Amino acid sequence: MLEENEPGTTETRVRAVDRALSVVEALTDGSTRTLSDLATKLSVPKSTLHAILRTLESRGWLQADGAAYRLGVRSLLPGAGYLEADTVVSISNPILDDLVAECDETVHLGRLVDSDIVYIAKRDSVQPLRLFTSVGRRLPAHATAMGKVLLAQRTDAEIDAIFTYPLRVLTPATIVDREHMMRELNEIRTKGYANDAGESTLGVTCTAIVIDSGPTPQYALSCSAPDVRLTGAQQAVILNGLYRARQRIEEQLATSLPSLGAKPAAS
Repeated sequence: MLEENEPGTTETRVRAVDRALSVVEALTDGSTRTLSDLATKLSVPKSTLHAILRTLESRGWLQADGAAYRLGVRSLLPGAGYLEADTVVSISNPILDDLVAECDETVHLGRLVDSDIVYIAKRDSVQPLRLFTSVGRRLPAHATAMGKVLLAQRTDAEIDAIFTYPLRVLTPATIVDREHMMRELNEIRTKGYANDAGESTLGVTCTAIVIDSGPTPQYALSCSAPDVRLTGAQQAVILNGLYRARQRIEEQLATSLPSLGAKPAAS
């Protein structure tokens, strides 16, 4: 069955597919949910949702856990396929190896998806005290350095279309009000990089810069360090390392995907 067009658009969506994808997306946080939980969360009748759940389970996208459901092993395949196909990820992988060796702190490649930043590549520091993250993890963009540096590439109107205020709180340092967020983004536009000072994880500071991958940048590069190790000298090492890594990524992007118009960054 086709769903009617959304008001003001010409897009037609298939309702059953839309609902099935909403189920999968509702479980990407690693949660386990019952039929009733999902029906309430997604506003879908239980009878309809039951058929969707059984179909997804039979195809391996979901796994039943008693009366509840969680993601099945087949849900791994699209993510792995995306990482294999994404040119920015493939170009960045060896450069991230060099960056983590240079900075000796955890480094990430992330992409802005709606109002979240999604980690799509990472390299762990060998330090015993380090930030725990995983590829595929999503965090609110407003609470992360990568998210903020990418939001700073958007207009205020575009940002207002993404968020509802007050913003979600992750720590006492998270920015939650519009005035503070817009002031922060203006500072990032001036500096050219963003910091997250305990806004997503207390005791950890993250520094991030944008990768120029097209008219509206979608990717960012970051390095995260515990505050107990972050001296002024180490912050300079991290920022310089990020700039050099970005230049290498953008130079290779300009060769691989000239239509993106990527330009080498200043060192």
